[in-house]
Amino acid sequence: MRIKFDLSNPERPNSTIRMRVTLGGQRSSISTGLTIPPALWSSSQRVKTGLAVLAKHDMTVMQANFINSRLDLLQGEVVNAVTRQLSDGNADINVDLVRSHIRRLLGGEQQGTTENNSLVTAMQGYIEHLKTAVGRNGQPTSPNTLKAYNRALNAMSNYEGVIKRFIDTTHVDREFHRAYINHMEAAGYKPSYASKIMDCVKAALKWAEDQGQPIHADVRNGKLAKIQPKKWRRATLSPDELKHLMAMDLKGKLEKTRDLLVIGCWTALRVSDLMKLGDVKVHKDEDGEFIQVESTKVAGTFIEVPLHDHVQAIRDRWGGWPPAISDQRFNEYVKELCKLAGIDEEMRGEVSKVLEIDGKQTKRNVPGKYAKFELVSSHTCRRSFATNFYGVIPTGDIMHVTGHASEKQLMEYIHAKPIDTRRRVRAAMARM
Repeated sequence: MRIKFDLSNPERPNSTIRMRVTLGGQRSSISTGLTIPPALWSSSQRVKTGLAVLAKHDMTVMQANFINSRLDLLQGEVVNAVTRQLSDGNADINVDLVRSHIRRLLGGEQQGTTENNSLVTAMQGYIEHLKTAVGRNGQPTSPNTLKAYNRALNAMSNYEGVIKRFIDTTHVDREFHRAYINHMEAAGYKPSYASKIMDCVKAALKWAEDQGQPIHADVRNGKLAKIQPKKWRRATLSPDELKHLMAMDLKGKLEKTRDLLVIGCWTALRVSDLMKLGDVKVHKDEDGEFIQVESTKVAGTFIEVPLHDHVQAIRDRWGGWPPAISDQRFNEYVKELCKLAGIDEEMRGEVSKVLEIDGKQTKRNVPGKYAKFELVSSHTCRRSFATNFYGVIPTGDIMHVTGHASEKQLMEYIHAKPIDTRRRVRAAMARM
Protein backbone atom coordinates (compact mmCIF):
# COMPACT_ATOMS: atom_id res chain seq x y z
CA MET A 1 0.00 0.00 0.00
CA ARG A 2 1.24 3.45 -0.94
CA ILE A 3 -0.31 6.82 -0.08
CA LYS A 4 1.00 9.97 -1.70
CA PHE A 5 -0.14 13.61 -1.66
CA ASP A 6 0.58 16.03 -4.49
CA LEU A 7 -0.87 19.08 -6.27
CA SER A 8 -3.39 18.56 -9.06
CA ASN A 9 -2.51 21.83 -10.87
CA PRO A 10 0.90 23.10 -9.68
CA GLU A 11 1.09 25.62 -12.53
CA ARG A 12 -1.95 27.57 -11.25
CA PRO A 13 -1.87 30.34 -8.60
CA ASN A 14 -3.80 28.00 -6.27
CA SER A 15 -3.90 24.25 -6.57
CA THR A 16 -5.98 21.52 -4.92
CA ILE A 17 -4.09 18.92 -2.89
CA ARG A 18 -4.71 15.44 -4.28
CA MET A 19 -4.33 12.07 -2.54
CA ARG A 20 -3.08 9.12 -4.63
CA VAL A 21 -3.65 5.63 -3.22
CA THR A 22 -2.01 2.48 -4.64
CA LEU A 23 -3.20 -0.93 -3.37
CA GLY A 24 -2.00 -4.17 -4.93
CA GLY A 25 -1.60 -2.61 -8.35
CA GLN A 26 -4.89 -0.71 -8.10
CA ARG A 27 -4.64 3.08 -8.18
CA SER A 28 -7.04 5.81 -7.22
CA SER A 29 -6.83 9.60 -7.12
CA ILE A 30 -8.99 11.57 -4.65
CA SER A 31 -9.29 15.35 -4.29
CA THR A 32 -8.95 16.50 -0.67
CA GLY A 33 -10.76 19.77 -1.34
CA LEU A 34 -7.83 21.61 0.29
CA THR A 35 -6.28 24.38 -1.80
CA ILE A 36 -2.93 26.17 -1.39
CA PRO A 37 -0.47 28.29 -3.42
CA PRO A 38 2.00 25.79 -5.00
CA ALA A 39 4.96 27.69 -3.49
CA LEU A 40 3.83 26.48 -0.05
CA TRP A 41 3.96 22.78 -0.96
CA SER A 42 7.03 20.98 0.41
CA SER A 43 8.89 17.83 -0.66
CA SER A 44 7.60 16.17 2.54
CA GLN A 45 4.10 16.26 0.96
CA ARG A 46 2.85 18.75 3.51
CA VAL A 47 2.36 22.54 3.64
CA LYS A 48 5.41 24.57 4.65
CA THR A 49 5.13 26.19 8.09
CA GLY A 50 7.89 28.80 7.98
CA LEU A 51 6.64 32.23 9.01
CA ALA A 52 8.40 34.13 6.22
CA VAL A 53 7.14 31.99 3.33
CA LEU A 54 3.61 31.82 4.77
CA ALA A 55 3.46 35.61 5.14
CA LYS A 56 4.30 36.04 1.44
CA HIS A 57 1.15 34.11 0.57
CA ASP A 58 -1.20 35.51 3.23
CA MET A 59 -1.39 32.27 5.18
CA THR A 60 -0.92 31.80 8.93
CA VAL A 61 0.86 29.00 10.79
CA MET A 62 -2.53 28.00 12.22
CA GLN A 63 -3.96 27.56 8.71
CA ALA A 64 -0.92 25.58 7.55
CA ASN A 65 -1.06 23.30 10.59
CA PHE A 66 -4.79 22.85 10.04
CA ILE A 67 -4.27 21.61 6.46
CA ASN A 68 -1.42 19.32 7.53
CA SER A 69 -3.51 17.79 10.30
CA ARG A 70 -6.30 17.09 7.77
CA LEU A 71 -3.83 15.32 5.50
CA ASP A 72 -2.59 13.23 8.44
CA LEU A 73 -6.16 12.25 9.24
CA LEU A 74 -6.95 11.30 5.65
CA GLN A 75 -3.85 9.14 5.50
CA GLY A 76 -4.91 7.46 8.74
CA GLU A 77 -8.42 6.86 7.39
CA VAL A 78 -7.03 5.03 4.34
CA VAL A 79 -5.13 2.71 6.67
CA ASN A 80 -8.29 2.21 8.77
CA ALA A 81 -10.37 1.38 5.67
CA VAL A 82 -7.83 -1.21 4.50
CA THR A 83 -7.61 -2.70 8.00
CA ARG A 84 -11.41 -3.07 8.15
CA GLN A 85 -11.47 -4.90 4.81
CA LEU A 86 -8.76 -7.28 6.01
CA SER A 87 -10.56 -7.91 9.31
CA ASP A 88 -13.74 -8.71 7.33
CA GLY A 89 -11.84 -11.52 5.60
CA ASN A 90 -11.30 -9.78 2.26
CA ALA A 91 -8.08 -11.16 0.84
CA ASP A 92 -8.27 -8.82 -2.16
CA ILE A 93 -8.42 -5.18 -1.08
CA ASN A 94 -10.81 -3.10 -3.20
CA VAL A 95 -9.41 0.37 -3.78
CA ASP A 96 -12.83 1.61 -4.90
CA LEU A 97 -14.26 0.86 -1.44
CA VAL A 98 -11.40 2.83 0.13
CA ARG A 99 -12.02 5.72 -2.25
CA SER A 100 -15.76 5.73 -1.47
CA HIS A 101 -15.01 5.77 2.25
CA ILE A 102 -12.69 8.77 1.92
CA ARG A 103 -15.13 10.62 -0.35
CA ARG A 104 -17.91 10.10 2.19
CA LEU A 105 -15.69 11.63 4.87
CA LEU A 106 -14.97 14.57 2.59
CA GLY A 107 -18.66 15.04 1.78
CA GLY A 108 -18.72 13.29 -1.59
CA GLU A 109 -20.81 10.25 -2.59
CA GLN A 110 -23.14 9.27 0.21
CA GLN A 111 -26.31 7.41 -0.64
CA GLY A 112 -26.53 9.22 -3.97
CA THR A 113 -26.35 12.71 -2.38
CA THR A 114 -23.67 15.39 -2.05
CA GLU A 115 -24.11 16.05 1.66
CA ASN A 116 -21.16 17.21 3.72
CA ASN A 117 -21.72 16.81 7.45
CA SER A 118 -18.14 17.44 8.57
CA LEU A 119 -17.98 19.61 11.69
CA VAL A 120 -14.76 21.25 10.53
CA THR A 121 -16.28 22.08 7.13
CA ALA A 122 -19.37 23.52 8.85
CA MET A 123 -17.17 25.71 11.06
CA GLN A 124 -15.18 26.90 8.03
CA GLY A 125 -18.47 27.86 6.36
CA TYR A 126 -19.64 29.76 9.43
CA ILE A 127 -16.34 31.69 9.65
CA GLU A 128 -16.68 32.68 5.98
CA HIS A 129 -20.25 33.81 6.75
CA LEU A 130 -19.04 35.89 9.72
CA LYS A 131 -16.50 37.71 7.56
CA THR A 132 -19.33 39.42 5.66
CA ALA A 133 -22.04 39.36 8.36
CA VAL A 134 -23.25 42.47 10.19
CA GLY A 135 -24.05 42.12 13.90
CA ARG A 136 -27.00 43.49 15.86
CA ASN A 137 -24.93 46.61 16.52
CA GLY A 138 -24.69 47.29 12.81
CA GLN A 139 -20.95 46.58 12.85
CA PRO A 140 -19.04 43.86 10.95
CA THR A 141 -17.65 40.92 12.88
CA SER A 142 -14.66 42.05 14.93
CA PRO A 143 -11.16 40.62 14.34
CA ASN A 144 -11.16 39.23 17.90
CA THR A 145 -14.38 37.32 17.24
CA LEU A 146 -12.97 35.85 14.03
CA LYS A 147 -9.80 34.95 15.91
CA ALA A 148 -11.86 33.10 18.56
CA TYR A 149 -13.72 31.08 15.91
CA ASN A 150 -10.51 30.24 14.05
CA ARG A 151 -9.03 29.12 17.37
CA ALA A 152 -12.05 26.86 17.91
CA LEU A 153 -11.75 25.51 14.35
CA ASN A 154 -8.11 24.64 14.94
CA ALA A 155 -9.02 23.05 18.30
CA MET A 156 -11.61 20.76 16.67
CA SER A 157 -9.18 19.82 13.91
CA ASN A 158 -6.56 18.95 16.54
CA TYR A 159 -9.14 16.94 18.49
CA GLU A 160 -9.89 14.90 15.38
CA GLY A 161 -6.21 13.99 15.40
CA VAL A 162 -6.48 12.94 19.06
CA ILE A 163 -9.53 10.70 18.57
CA LYS A 164 -8.27 9.53 15.15
CA ARG A 165 -11.52 10.16 13.27
CA PHE A 166 -13.44 12.92 11.53
CA ILE A 167 -16.18 14.58 13.56
CA ASP A 168 -19.65 14.72 12.04
CA THR A 169 -22.07 17.56 12.79
CA THR A 170 -24.34 15.01 14.48
CA HIS A 171 -21.56 13.71 16.75
CA VAL A 172 -21.57 16.78 19.01
CA ASP A 173 -23.81 15.88 21.94
CA ARG A 174 -23.54 15.86 25.74
CA GLU A 175 -21.18 12.88 25.69
CA PHE A 176 -18.90 14.57 23.14
CA HIS A 177 -19.02 17.78 25.22
CA ARG A 178 -17.94 15.97 28.41
CA ALA A 179 -15.20 14.06 26.59
CA TYR A 180 -13.77 17.24 25.09
CA ILE A 181 -13.81 19.12 28.41
CA ASN A 182 -12.02 16.16 30.08
CA HIS A 183 -9.44 16.06 27.26
CA MET A 184 -8.68 19.76 27.65
CA GLU A 185 -8.40 19.47 31.45
CA ALA A 186 -5.92 16.62 31.01
CA ALA A 187 -3.92 18.92 28.71
CA GLY A 188 -3.72 21.56 31.46
CA TYR A 189 -6.48 23.90 30.27
CA LYS A 190 -9.28 25.26 32.44
CA PRO A 191 -12.77 23.81 31.84
CA SER A 192 -14.07 27.34 31.26
CA TYR A 193 -11.59 27.80 28.37
CA ALA A 194 -12.71 24.52 26.79
CA SER A 195 -16.31 25.66 27.29
CA LYS A 196 -15.60 28.85 25.31
CA ILE A 197 -14.36 26.72 22.41
CA MET A 198 -17.53 24.64 22.59
CA ASP A 199 -19.60 27.86 22.56
CA CYS A 200 -18.07 28.63 19.14
CA VAL A 201 -18.76 25.07 18.00
CA LYS A 202 -22.43 25.35 19.09
CA ALA A 203 -22.88 28.67 17.28
CA ALA A 204 -21.42 27.20 14.08
CA LEU A 205 -23.64 24.13 14.34
CA LYS A 206 -26.82 26.19 14.78
CA TRP A 207 -25.86 28.16 11.68
CA ALA A 208 -25.14 24.89 9.83
CA GLU A 209 -28.62 23.61 10.73
CA ASP A 210 -30.11 26.74 9.17
CA GLN A 211 -28.20 25.80 6.01
CA GLY A 212 -29.86 22.37 6.01
CA GLN A 213 -27.25 20.25 7.78
CA PRO A 214 -28.26 17.78 10.51
CA ILE A 215 -27.13 18.41 14.10
CA HIS A 216 -27.76 16.59 17.37
CA ALA A 217 -30.84 17.51 19.40
CA ASP A 218 -28.58 18.23 22.42
CA VAL A 219 -27.17 21.27 20.58
CA ARG A 220 -30.55 22.42 19.31
CA ASN A 221 -32.14 22.14 22.78
CA GLY A 222 -29.30 23.80 24.69
CA LYS A 223 -28.22 20.68 26.59
CA LEU A 224 -24.47 21.44 26.42
CA ALA A 225 -23.99 23.37 29.64
CA LYS A 226 -21.64 26.35 29.65
CA ILE A 227 -18.91 26.13 32.29
CA GLN A 228 -18.34 29.46 34.00
CA PRO A 229 -14.88 30.46 35.24
CA LYS A 230 -14.35 30.45 38.98
CA LYS A 231 -15.41 33.67 40.62
CA TRP A 232 -13.11 35.75 42.79
CA ARG A 233 -12.47 39.42 43.41
CA ARG A 234 -10.31 40.78 40.59
CA ALA A 235 -7.54 43.30 41.05
CA THR A 236 -8.73 46.93 40.91
CA LEU A 237 -7.06 50.17 41.90
CA SER A 238 -8.88 52.38 44.41
CA PRO A 239 -8.93 56.21 44.25
CA ASP A 240 -6.39 56.27 47.11
CA GLU A 241 -4.05 53.93 45.20
CA LEU A 242 -4.38 56.10 42.11
CA LYS A 243 -3.50 59.18 44.19
CA HIS A 244 -0.46 57.35 45.53
CA LEU A 245 0.67 56.47 42.01
CA MET A 246 0.24 60.09 40.87
CA ALA A 247 2.40 61.30 43.77
CA MET A 248 5.35 59.11 42.72
CA ASP A 249 8.32 60.78 41.04
CA LEU A 250 8.87 58.64 37.94
CA LYS A 251 10.80 58.92 34.69
CA GLY A 252 11.04 56.93 31.48
CA LYS A 253 8.95 53.83 30.87
CA LEU A 254 7.40 53.80 34.37
CA GLU A 255 6.20 57.39 34.02
CA LYS A 256 4.49 56.56 30.72
CA THR A 257 3.06 53.33 32.17
CA ARG A 258 1.75 55.10 35.29
CA ASP A 259 0.10 57.83 33.22
CA LEU A 260 -1.58 55.38 30.82
CA LEU A 261 -2.77 53.28 33.76
CA VAL A 262 -4.28 56.28 35.56
CA ILE A 263 -5.94 57.56 32.39
CA GLY A 264 -7.45 54.11 31.81
CA CYS A 265 -8.78 53.88 35.37
CA TRP A 266 -10.51 57.30 35.11
CA THR A 267 -11.89 56.91 31.57
CA ALA A 268 -12.64 53.14 31.24
CA LEU A 269 -11.10 53.24 27.77
CA ARG A 270 -10.60 49.87 26.13
CA VAL A 271 -6.95 48.90 25.80
CA SER A 272 -7.18 49.29 22.01
CA ASP A 273 -8.12 52.96 22.51
CA LEU A 274 -5.75 53.48 25.42
CA MET A 275 -2.77 52.43 23.33
CA LYS A 276 -3.62 54.90 20.54
CA LEU A 277 -4.65 57.92 22.57
CA GLY A 278 -3.51 60.21 19.78
CA ASP A 279 -6.76 59.32 17.99
CA VAL A 280 -8.91 60.22 21.02
CA LYS A 281 -10.22 63.79 20.67
CA VAL A 282 -10.71 66.11 23.63
CA HIS A 283 -13.79 68.38 23.53
CA LYS A 284 -14.85 71.23 25.78
CA ASP A 285 -18.19 72.53 27.06
CA GLU A 286 -19.18 75.01 29.77
CA ASP A 287 -18.34 72.44 32.49
CA GLY A 288 -14.88 71.53 31.26
CA GLU A 289 -13.07 69.08 28.98
CA PHE A 290 -14.26 65.61 28.04
CA ILE A 291 -13.35 62.84 25.61
CA GLN A 292 -15.67 61.34 23.02
CA VAL A 293 -15.14 57.79 21.74
CA GLU A 294 -17.36 55.91 19.27
CA SER A 295 -19.14 52.96 20.84
CA THR A 296 -18.04 49.50 19.70
CA LYS A 297 -21.50 48.17 20.62
CA VAL A 298 -23.93 50.49 18.83
CA ALA A 299 -22.92 52.03 15.51
CA GLY A 300 -23.17 55.80 15.30
CA THR A 301 -23.29 56.39 19.07
CA PHE A 302 -20.57 57.93 21.20
CA ILE A 303 -19.32 57.53 24.76
CA GLU A 304 -18.43 60.77 26.53
CA VAL A 305 -16.32 60.91 29.69
CA PRO A 306 -15.27 64.08 31.54
CA LEU A 307 -11.56 64.39 32.31
CA HIS A 308 -10.61 63.74 35.95
CA ASP A 309 -8.11 66.10 37.60
CA HIS A 310 -5.45 63.38 37.38
CA VAL A 311 -5.98 63.09 33.62
CA GLN A 312 -5.85 66.87 33.24
CA ALA A 313 -2.56 66.97 35.16
CA ILE A 314 -1.07 64.26 32.96
CA ARG A 315 -2.08 66.08 29.80
CA ASP A 316 -0.62 69.33 31.15
CA ARG A 317 2.68 67.62 31.92
CA TRP A 318 2.96 66.00 28.47
CA GLY A 319 1.40 68.85 26.51
CA GLY A 320 -1.28 66.38 25.35
CA TRP A 321 -1.60 62.64 25.63
CA PRO A 322 1.43 60.61 26.83
CA PRO A 323 3.22 58.47 24.21
CA ALA A 324 1.80 54.99 23.64
CA ILE A 325 3.48 51.67 24.34
CA SER A 326 2.48 48.19 23.19
CA ASP A 327 -0.12 46.13 25.08
CA GLN A 328 2.51 43.53 25.91
CA ARG A 329 4.98 46.05 27.32
CA PHE A 330 2.22 47.82 29.24
CA ASN A 331 1.16 44.59 30.98
CA GLU A 332 4.81 43.89 31.80
CA TYR A 333 5.69 47.38 33.09
CA VAL A 334 2.47 47.89 35.06
CA LYS A 335 3.40 45.02 37.37
CA GLU A 336 6.85 46.53 37.94
CA LEU A 337 5.20 49.90 38.64
CA CYS A 338 2.68 48.57 41.17
CA LYS A 339 5.35 46.51 42.93
CA LEU A 340 7.45 49.66 43.30
CA ALA A 341 4.37 51.45 44.66
CA GLY A 342 3.88 48.77 47.34
CA ILE A 343 0.53 47.58 45.97
CA ASP A 344 1.10 44.09 47.26
CA GLU A 345 -1.87 42.89 49.30
CA GLU A 346 -2.44 39.14 48.92
CA MET A 347 -5.44 38.10 46.87
CA ARG A 348 -6.67 35.21 44.77
CA GLY A 349 -6.15 35.29 41.02
CA GLU A 350 -4.42 33.69 38.05
CA VAL A 351 -0.89 34.21 36.80
CA SER A 352 0.51 32.95 33.50
CA LYS A 353 3.28 30.41 34.11
CA VAL A 354 5.30 27.99 32.00
CA LEU A 355 4.43 24.40 32.89
CA GLU A 356 5.74 21.09 31.60
CA ILE A 357 2.86 19.07 30.12
CA ASP A 358 3.56 15.81 28.26
CA GLY A 359 7.23 16.75 28.12
CA LYS A 360 6.54 20.15 26.51
CA GLN A 361 6.96 23.65 27.95
CA THR A 362 3.50 25.24 27.82
CA LYS A 363 2.07 28.54 29.13
CA ARG A 364 -1.01 28.22 31.34
CA ASN A 365 -2.90 30.52 33.73
CA VAL A 366 -2.41 29.07 37.19
CA PRO A 367 -4.88 30.01 39.98
CA GLY A 368 -3.61 30.73 43.48
CA LYS A 369 -2.82 33.48 45.98
CA TYR A 370 -0.58 36.26 44.67
CA ALA A 371 0.56 39.76 45.52
CA LYS A 372 -1.83 42.27 43.95
CA PHE A 373 0.82 43.81 41.67
CA GLU A 374 1.18 40.41 39.94
CA LEU A 375 -2.50 40.53 38.96
CA VAL A 376 -2.68 44.08 37.62
CA SER A 377 -3.04 44.34 33.82
CA SER A 378 -4.58 46.56 31.15
CA HIS A 379 -8.01 45.12 32.01
CA THR A 380 -7.62 46.49 35.55
CA CYS A 381 -8.42 49.94 34.14
CA ARG A 382 -12.04 49.26 33.15
CA ARG A 383 -12.66 47.14 36.24
CA SER A 384 -11.34 49.95 38.45
CA PHE A 385 -13.60 52.56 36.83
CA ALA A 386 -16.70 50.38 37.24
CA THR A 387 -15.83 49.43 40.83
CA ASN A 388 -14.88 52.94 41.98
CA PHE A 389 -18.04 54.55 40.59
CA TYR A 390 -20.47 51.76 41.53
CA GLY A 391 -22.94 53.11 44.08
CA VAL A 392 -21.61 56.64 43.53
CA ILE A 393 -23.30 57.46 40.23
CA PRO A 394 -26.33 55.76 38.62
CA THR A 395 -25.56 52.29 37.29
CA GLY A 396 -26.89 53.32 33.87
CA ASP A 397 -24.23 56.05 33.67
CA ILE A 398 -21.48 53.53 34.42
CA MET A 399 -22.89 51.23 31.71
CA HIS A 400 -22.86 54.13 29.24
CA VAL A 401 -19.16 54.75 29.90
CA THR A 402 -18.08 51.09 29.95
CA GLY A 403 -20.31 50.19 27.01
CA HIS A 404 -22.01 47.25 28.75
CA ALA A 405 -25.41 46.34 27.33
CA SER A 406 -26.84 44.89 30.55
CA GLU A 407 -26.38 45.24 34.29
CA LYS A 408 -25.52 41.54 34.46
CA GLN A 409 -22.53 42.16 32.18
CA LEU A 410 -21.50 45.19 34.21
CA MET A 411 -21.54 43.22 37.47
CA GLU A 412 -18.74 41.05 36.08
CA TYR A 413 -16.59 44.20 36.34
CA ILE A 414 -17.55 45.18 39.89
CA HIS A 415 -14.96 43.91 42.36
CA ALA A 416 -15.41 45.97 45.51
CA LYS A 417 -13.95 44.94 48.84
CA PRO A 418 -16.52 43.98 51.52
CA ILE A 419 -15.43 47.02 53.57
CA ASP A 420 -16.25 49.35 50.64
CA THR A 421 -19.73 47.86 50.28
CA ARG A 422 -20.26 48.09 54.04
CA ARG A 423 -19.37 51.79 54.06
CA ARG A 424 -21.77 52.56 51.21
CA VAL A 425 -24.61 50.75 52.98
CA ARG A 426 -23.85 52.57 56.24
CA ALA A 427 -23.81 55.95 54.44
CA ALA A 428 -27.16 55.14 52.80
CA MET A 429 -28.64 54.19 56.18
CA ALA A 430 -27.52 57.51 57.65
CA ARG A 431 -29.42 59.36 54.91
CA MET A 432 -32.68 57.52 55.64
